[in-house]
Amino acid sequence: MGQATSDDGKDAEFLKALEEERSRLRAVQSLRESYIEQLNKLSDRNWIGNRGVDETKRLAEIEDIKARLQNMQSWDAHYIQRIAEGEDLYRRIKGVQELQQTAEERQVAVTGKRELQALNSLIDRSYNPICEWDRKHSLTLALWPHRSTWIFRLRNRIHLLVC
Repeated sequence: MGQATSDDGKDAEFLKALEEERSRLRAVQSLRESYIEQLNKLSDRNWIGNRGVDETKRLAEIEDIKARLQNMQSWDAHYIQRIAEGEDLYRRIKGVQELQQTAEERQVAVTGKRELQALNSLIDRSYNPICEWDRKHSLTLALWPHRSTWIFRLRNRIHLLVC
């Protein structure tokens, strides 16, 4: 029970870090939008704020904003990549944790020596596949036998004879 609480705390920290990355990305995007708005105003010679402004100063500001926008594009790409990698990593970790929990529950549910040997055989076949069938279906049969139909189990028996 203590393990679940520890995992929940780690999950919360990880999700909080992902949310911080998302908020940084939103801040960068908001700043970029304000720069674009400022650039549009400076580019419009008839805008009331541009009257009486030295042309070289106005052009220098435009170039400065363009350079900032160029730099912000790399920031966007960086934050988007970090968020995507974090979400992918989180999904993978959760998948492995679920598999581990299912495997532990399945081992507890084993009732006899013969069933344990069959379970070990299926797990071995899934980690050292001889053919495509083993790669696709052995782990499913080992961990979730209650989900497989009798036709599927029959196909597995025939496969064992052939392969």
